[in-house]
Amino acid sequence: MDFIKFISENYLLLVPVLWIIGTFLKRTPKVPDWAIVWILLFLGVGLAVAVNLGLPVTDAVLQGVLVAGAAVLGHQLIKQVAKKDDNITNFKNNDMDNPDLRRDEQYYKRQVK
Repeated sequence: MDFIKFISENYLLLVPVLWIIGTFLKRTPKVPDWAIVWILLFLGVGLAVAVNLGLPVTDAVLQGVLVAGAAVLGHQLIKQVAKKDDNITNFKNNDMDNPDLRRDEQYYKRQVK
């Protein structure tokens, strides 16, 4: 199912806006990681209601939740793919004379498949 088709075209611009705000929040030391998702959710709903183009408020709230979800999901997908690539690279660069590392690499390869 294509998640993005549920977001109205008028609200698609909010996804990169929230993504950028989330990046700034992530780099702000006083904002805990758990709070970023909630902040983006409330901002997404608030911005969607502000941009409301003749839709009922309930639809604008739903669009706000969807754009916040798309921003967080997109960020997490990129982050997890990069993390997976780093893990594979780390296994290739480790000392393979160590039997514990060889066993870990074999375990990891079974998990990735």
